[in-house]
Amino acid sequence: MTPSTDNIPKKEDEIASIHSRIKIFEHPFATQVINPKADQFCSHCMRAPVQGEKLLKCSGFVQSSCRSLLFLTFRCNFVRYCSKDCQRLGWKIHRPECRRLKASFPNLPLTEVLFLSKIIDRLIFIDLNGDKYNWQSERPWPSLVDHKEDIRKDENKMEHFEKVYKKMEIFRKEEMIDKEKFFDIFCKTTINSHSIHTNAGTEVGMALDLGISKYNHSCRPTCSMVFDGYRVCLRPLVPGVDASDVTQAFISYIDVGRSKFVRRRDLQIRWYFHCECTRCSDKEDDYLTAIKCSNPACDEPLMTSETEEPCYIQCPKCKTVIEEGKVKEAQELMRSLPAAFDPQCPAEVVSFEINYHKCLFYRK
Repeated sequence: MTPSTDNIPKKEDEIASIHSRIKIFEHPFATQVINPKADQFCSHCMRAPVQGEKLLKCSGFVQSSCRSLLFLTFRCNFVRYCSKDCQRLGWKIHRPECRRLKASFPNLPLTEVLFLSKIIDRLIFIDLNGDKYNWQSERPWPSLVDHKEDIRKDENKMEHFEKVYKKMEIFRKEEMIDKEKFFDIFCKTTINSHSIHTNAGTEVGMALDLGISKYNHSCRPTCSMVFDGYRVCLRPLVPGVDASDVTQAFISYIDVGRSKFVRRRDLQIRWYFHCECTRCSDKEDDYLTAIKCSNPACDEPLMTSETEEPCYIQCPKCKTVIEEGKVKEAQELMRSLPAAFDPQCPAEVVSFEINYHKCLFYRK
């Protein structure tokens, strides 16, 4: 008996429909492998090498000052490439960085300094030559949101800016730009850049993609970002959503597995807005922080959150009263839980936290 082929056209139509609704971004404005991963991922395409192969070291060179030598081998001994092609393509961007890294040796600048320095180099090139390579094809650099006034009022962020500015002065030396221009770049990059991850969730680096920067956040995203090195595929999560349409395609800037309080806090700290997305406005989202009724025979969730004033709660189903102290204890635990446990954290500590959580919180 031969298998039915009735569903094949339907499946092909579904695949074609999904493919027509995705959006691929493959020309980021700037990228940077994070320092701890520099010897594991290609500095150009940001992919890991093929299994069994090693990354190639930087093979940069500069003209020698000695007349008897035409060129002097010049390696920064920091960046790595997965192929000769990536080495060649990456050199156009890496060339000015290479001599700065050599001059800084053995001190390695912060990942953020290297990333911002690449953006400075790119903007200087555009100022001198125009956007001849269409780096701003998705949107012009000046149109990026910067939240300058919010950042100026943020003591922690301004303290960090001053630290980065001083390190950038040391790294770029006489090539350093005006402080106010650098502040503009710092603000735009802080608000509009994103992390790059492998499919397994390992953070590889950071990128500023002017196309991706057009998309707004939702704690109930309609699209997900799938990475292939620095390339990003924006894939719809909801039927009928076209990833090319920024009015219906929303991505998540944060870990959506956290509670409303934590999500809003993280968004306010990094992006300076109070989230009022469909999920944050949905009362049912509070199930994530609902307290367990102290009556063992009752399965009713008691709604509260980290931000509410602690007070006693009466179960609407069995009328059992949960004392204020118990409610406060649960709220404090909500606020203290980390986004993730360190892999080095002892198993007994993790086990204790999980069991403690089970004693207090509602589980469906």
